[in-house]
Amino acid sequence: MKTMRVNFCNLLAGLVLAVLALPGLADEQAVAWSSLSEPQQKILARHESDWEAMPLERQLRLVRGSERWLSMSSEERQEARRRFQRWQELDDNEQARLRQNYERFRELSPEEQRRLMQNYRRFKRLEPDVQRDLRKRWEDLTPQQRLQVRERMRRLTPKQRRQLRDRVRLDRKGPLGPIGN
Repeated sequence: MKTMRVNFCNLLAGLVLAVLALPGLADEQAVAWSSLSEPQQKILARHESDWEAMPLERQLRLVRGSERWLSMSSEERQEARRRFQRWQELDDNEQARLRQNYERFRELSPEEQRRLMQNYRRFKRLEPDVQRDLRKRWEDLTPQQRLQVRERMRRLTPKQRRQLRDRVRLDRKGPLGPIGN
């Protein structure tokens, strides 16, 4: 019985080591240009000359991106082009800030991510002038006031959040209410 357990532990340790070694092996196996579909090659044509020298991680990102692109409708592609154009127009500091925000978002729990996305979608459904008013009010707050608002919002129950949303719909001044009280 004890020998069986030792053999099982050795087998398990060997499997763990083999799995840990796999990423190192994968680094050596590049994605062959010829393995890409014709539509993918067309999309990635500007990378063909440096494809073989490209790190595997970058190749995989480009392959996944080409697959996403090919699965998009023409409207989705148009929107993606528009977003990319906006991204390119940003200065380096703004791009860095957005990347940092994205990383912070990815570190949140799935529940927090879902809640933020719901809030964002609700905000985007507001009239543009209401969005502008809310942004302006937020930007006019001091960092301390913003922190207080965030803390108050975190403590709300789902029922209180619904009531607040209803109030926002009725009161164009927004949900911030008196700050610092």
